[in-house]
Amino acid sequence: MKIKSENKLPSGNIFRTDLNKPSKALVSDKYRLIGKPDYLLNVNGGIIPVEFKTSRDGKIKEGHILQLASYCLLIEECYKQKVDYGILDYNGDKYEIPFTDELKNELLNVMFNIRNEGEQPTRNHENYGKCLNCSYNFGCPSSLLIKENRKV
Repeated sequence: MKIKSENKLPSGNIFRTDLNKPSKALVSDKYRLIGKPDYLLNVNGGIIPVEFKTSRDGKIKEGHILQLASYCLLIEECYKQKVDYGILDYNGDKYEIPFTDELKNELLNVMFNIRNEGEQPTRNHENYGKCLNCSYNFGCPSSLLIKENRKV
């Protein structure tokens, strides 16, 4: 997989961010996928997801690439636009990750395998307020809102 290091973000408008205040999640019923990238940039009419990560070892993590790929897939579904690449920002070091057919297929295979393992992610708290204010509460099978038969 070709990875290109950059020193700065491409020129464009940030039209969606999850850093300063929580934004609504991007949702794909087709892929049963929900996600919230840190930034969405509008660059020359195209949409580029940007994800900020902290890493002390200077290595790009495969899981981070797949997370970024999931945002590319969500953008294609939600905005009906092809995504050429996304950006991973590790403490100011930026890497363009091409969203190729190969990466998309790898992501779909990983999603398929996770779903077929039979394990669902679980909530790590017993705080109703966290579930109430969580932007994923409508799709979370372990939400306390469902457990207590409460609807938002």
